Amino acid sequence: MTDINTGIQDLKFDEEAIKAGQKFANKLWNIARFTIMNLENSKSEILNSKQIPNPKSQSDKQILEKLNQIIKSTDENLDSFRFGQAAHELYDFVWHDLADVYIEESKKDLNASVLLYVLISSLKLLHPIMPFVTESIWQNLQANDLVEDKLLINAEWPEPNS
Repeated sequence: MTDINTGIQDLKFDEEAIKAGQKFANKLWNIARFTIMNLENSKSEILNSKQIPNPKSQSDKQILEKLNQIIKSTDENLDSFRFGQAAHELYDFVWHDLADVYIEESKKDLNASVLLYVLISSLKLLHPIMPFVTESIWQNLQANDLVEDKLLINAEWPEPNS
C-alpha cells in the first residue's frame, strides 16, 4: 500500500496492491533464503558484512553502484516524506536489479560477500516500509551468524559511498 501512496490524496483500498505487496515480500524472502543457502559453504569468505565488499565481476560493480544510487534516493525520498516513491524505487531495485539481473547473472560465479552486503543494505532500507517482514528475515540472518546486530531496528542505516 505504501507503494501507491502519493501523499496527495486518500487511498482507496486496493486488493491488487495487497497481492503485489505479498508477492514482493515473497520475493524478498526467497532472495534471503537463496543467500543463506549459498553462504553456508562460503562463510569464511565473508569478513565483515558492514564493510563494502570488493567486486569481482562487472555484475558485482553494477549492483553495488545501483545500491549506492538507491541509498541516496531513499534518503532523499524519506527525508521529503515521499514514502510511496521510496517504496516504488526499492521495489524496482530489489525485484529487477537484485533478483532478476544480479542473482540470475551471478548464479554460476556468485560473490557471496556482495550478495550478503546488498541484501543487508536492502533490508535496512526497506525496514521503515515493511518492518515485520524485514525483521523476520533479519532474525534468520542473525540465527545463521550473518549479521552482528540482534535487531534490524538497531542496525546502522546504510551510507552512500562518496
